[in-house]
Amino acid sequence: PHPPEISFVSDQRLERLYNTADLFVHCSEVELEGMAVLEAMSCGLPVLVADSPESAAARLALGPEFRFTSGDPTDLAARIDHHVEHAGELAAARERTYAAAQAYAFEASAARLVEVYHRVLDRGRGAAVAPSRIAAAG
Repeated sequence: PHPPEISFVSDQRLERLYNTADLFVHCSEVELEGMAVLEAMSCGLPVLVADSPESAAARLALGPEFRFTSGDPTDLAARIDHHVEHAGELAAARERTYAAAQAYAFEASAARLVEVYHRVLDRGRGAAVAPSRIAAAG
């Protein structure tokens, strides 16, 4: 086990920690982007996240076994215990975690954004603009 660290961690050290850990636990009830969770997942590290509706991270979990009730330390402890006791399942989740993270890789995200722009442009071609919208824009 790694001792708790409350300080700046370099990118190189952080990657080493992700690659040597068995489980990443993310307890935040509010998370706008889930970047820390995605970083861990990109190393194939399974993540256990709070099921808070205000957390983007909750949507990144592989399934219900990788979520715990937000604000409930008893449920969190039970989920951690489950994963420790079923280390084989946890190890098997590494490949699925890595694969899930690839959907959010920069290249994949940029390609999806380009597709959205193409759809918007295609819809706009040949479409008449209402006079009221022209006046409002001026």
